Amino acid sequence: MSKIIPSFLAMGAFIFGPSLSMASSTEPETARPAVLEYDDFASVATGLRKHCVEPMLIQLKGEVIVYGAICQEAIHITPSEEAWRDFRQTLDRIGVWKWQKKYVNPQIVDGSGWRFRIEYSDRRLDSSGINEYPGPDGSPAGSTEQGLTFVALRHALDKLLGKTIHKNNPDQL
Repeated sequence: MSKIIPSFLAMGAFIFGPSLSMASSTEPETARPAVLEYDDFASVATGLRKHCVEPMLIQLKGEVIVYGAICQEAIHITPSEEAWRDFRQTLDRIGVWKWQKKYVNPQIVDGSGWRFRIEYSDRRLDSSGINEYPGPDGSPAGSTEQGLTFVALRHALDKLLGKTIHKNNPDQL
């Protein structure tokens, strides 16, 4: 029985570490990326401490995706090549490659944060946000509410895993 320890607990790396780069737009050699990481957490400020509430971590380890919440047993999934192809097509369609390195709303001291990191042979992205999300063109959405672009990413992750792990998924995007 394996437990996962979310990487977002290292907040310094979460806030200061992400980077974004793009390579050529040729078709990747495989539909499966070399790296896939997604952290999603809510925090509640209490005095000088922050406590994580319902964090979710998704990581690719070899050909297997390991995911779960901080206090729950990790679940292992091996998506099909078709599922990986659909996932990549969705990433391309929603324009994640335009996302900025960081999205931060400094006006809010508690709330939610996220990080999405993915690397293919032809493209890579490492983007994060605290109380802010990307808009359709990659610029900050200007809202603490998740817009359609970010919800589409969460829906794509749910489809890849074959299980709804995120709330508020649209039926179709």
